[in-house]
Amino acid sequence: MFSRRPQGLGCRRLPRPARFLVSAGRKAGQTAWVRVKSLAGEPCRIKPGIVGDVKVVSFGKSAALKLLGDGVYELDLAKGEQALLHAGDAAPAIIIAPMPAAAAADCNAWGLKRAGASAAPRK
Repeated sequence: MFSRRPQGLGCRRLPRPARFLVSAGRKAGQTAWVRVKSLAGEPCRIKPGIVGDVKVVSFGKSAALKLLGDGVYELDLAKGEQALLHAGDAAPAIIIAPMPAAAAADCNAWGLKRAGASAAPRK
């Protein structure tokens, strides 16, 4: 789900190529939850990176979650349905909030500055 493993992160409604909206949250360096909304009514294959026994909470009909192997799951959702993937006994609080920057001088409008990168946007 995340290419770089940030310690804390919230992402809301990231459009995925297979016609899904994906929101996710990380806490203490681990993926805490992933929420998926189907825009097309197709099965979703997802590797959430959640540590522990992955559970599903459905917002609609009962969403079927099937482990395919190697941490990849298939989630069967009808068009417009949503499901929340998480570990633990209770679903976590879904909070998406700004993350504080280490230092304002290290950031620009697009996130952290990279060493040697220009702060000015390209034209």
